[in-house]
Amino acid sequence: MRETLICSLEKHYIYLIDNVTYSYYIAIPYKEFKNTNLAITLRGDYENFNISSKGLDVVVSYINNLYRNIDNYNVTLVFPIFVDNTLKAVDQNININNFARLDQMMGAIINDANNTLIRHNVQVLDTVYIINNGEYKAFLNWFVERYQERVEYRSLPELMQAENIDKTYNIIDTPSISFVVGKNNEESIEVKQDNVEKIPDAISDIIERNQEQKEPIQTSNSYGYASYWFLGIITIVISFILLSILVR
Repeated sequence: MRETLICSLEKHYIYLIDNVTYSYYIAIPYKEFKNTNLAITLRGDYENFNISSKGLDVVVSYINNLYRNIDNYNVTLVFPIFVDNTLKAVDQNININNFARLDQMMGAIINDANNTLIRHNVQVLDTVYIINNGEYKAFLNWFVERYQERVEYRSLPELMQAENIDKTYNIIDTPSISFVVGKNNEESIEVKQDNVEKIPDAISDIIERNQEQKEPIQTSNSYGYASYWFLGIITIVISFILLSILVR
């Protein structure tokens, strides 16, 4: 077995692992991801990734295009390159013998990829993902059913979505609802208590001020009694004058 570093991405090294009957590319995380699940993709264009026939520069370009879109995700993608017709056979002639042959090679690739990750100090989780890209459906459905306790069938976008943790948002939980709040540098607005009028105190102050401004109401009853006495005196004086005139 030979291990060759093909290219370095921001978070993964891409290695080519050569064996006698098969080869495969594998993305090995070296930043941020300390444990991972294997994900295997079978592609009908695997011959375009054969360095012996296509040349190193062409293959490196293909590899960059394949792996750079998943570099930010915890997806350890294994891409087998077959040197015989094992993969083509399951597509051209569906029978149990061809399935068994590819099944054996898939098992060998999974075990070898697992050991490769361990050598690079990456912990391998239990689930193996088989990438659903629309190819080799008959075999892959059979394979997933056969190893259903450990193998899951997913598309690459589904796997990326499942593994992605969006760090541009904060989640604020309440008993009944979750709010998604974008991170920013804005300062929080604080309410200063000394600027907030206390309503009960304000009302009591108003009542006290009104009571101080009220003057007692003065009645005019005393003036009424004085007027009655004055009219009585005038009546007596006039009556006396008239009586004097009549006597004369």
